Amino acid sequence: MEIVKERLEFEMGKNNIESLENGAPPRWGNYYCNELYYSVAYQLLALSARNLLHDFFNELRYEYISKHAKRKKCRQYFNNGELVFTERQFKTRHKCSSATYISSRNKLIEVGLLKQTEKGGQGRGHAAKYKLLCVSGLLVKEEKWKRYPKENWKNNIPKARNNLVGIHTRFKKGKSGRKSDFHPKGLVS
Repeated sequence: MEIVKERLEFEMGKNNIESLENGAPPRWGNYYCNELYYSVAYQLLALSARNLLHDFFNELRYEYISKHAKRKKCRQYFNNGELVFTERQFKTRHKCSSATYISSRNKLIEVGLLKQTEKGGQGRGHAAKYKLLCVSGLLVKEEKWKRYPKENWKNNIPKARNNLVGIHTRFKKGKSGRKSDFHPKGLVS
């Protein structure tokens, strides 16, 4: 095993081997157009949200198709809308907490760079699926990030419904929880 690792280090370089162990393809990359990079939506992202966006870009799979003869081939993404990058993958790759993943995902949804297409958590192996809204080949109305400062999509952030932990033990209006014999009725403050 050590010989294989040494040979890979020689052929690919040490940094590429470390990224391969983290799960990122070593010679795979993404191009962000200047319109996306300098947009308000992208510039407001924290580093962890940018990392999550890049991880979703790495999950995209595409094929080149030619629309017309003798023209340049275009990318067609065939799994956009079914992207899965779980919280566990994010935590192991970037060494951060679950709350960092959730806040990063929520920020990407709020600024319009990401859309949740299917809710996960319905059983073992059922993960949430997402769609990137900043890739080429989308309709103009789907590119929400271009309209970000005027509109936001906080209402599209997934929330846990019926999470009523402690509903019966919460503070009730008009009841202080004090015992009636603690304060005698004769004292007035």
